[in-house]
Amino acid sequence: MNKTNPSAFSDLKTIGFTPLIYCSDQALFNVRAGVPIVDALSQASDLLFLTKSFAEDAAYARDTDRHAWAAHYLTAMGKAVIDDVVKVLTPRPVEPQRNPKNSSVPSLIGASSFWSLQITTGIPTRKQKAPMLSYQGFL
Repeated sequence: MNKTNPSAFSDLKTIGFTPLIYCSDQALFNVRAGVPIVDALSQASDLLFLTKSFAEDAAYARDTDRHAWAAHYLTAMGKAVIDDVVKVLTPRPVEPQRNPKNSSVPSLIGASSFWSLQITTGIPTRKQKAPMLSYQGFL
């Protein structure tokens, strides 16, 4: 995406990684991949508008909870759409580039890079391997 070209937003599409509404610890629904983010955000705005209306109705209608449940599900849908768009717009961590001198040591490129740390402690004998602490993560 180019900061000087606002039409680049119209080229971005949802990635479809965001689940919503779980049943038995499994996502029942996911945001659909390939929807232009402008359309997705417009839909999220509509969902949140309806959620607000149902929440107001739920506050006044004491005889039933149907408005509250409708607001609950519409909120989950709107949030999932927004979360999926945020994933599209958020820069991903830079993949490490291997150091040509030692292929097991990654070069740290960019502000956020994947890294690996191994610390060997003790002096190994012929029959023992040195104890090793290993950790991988993002900076």
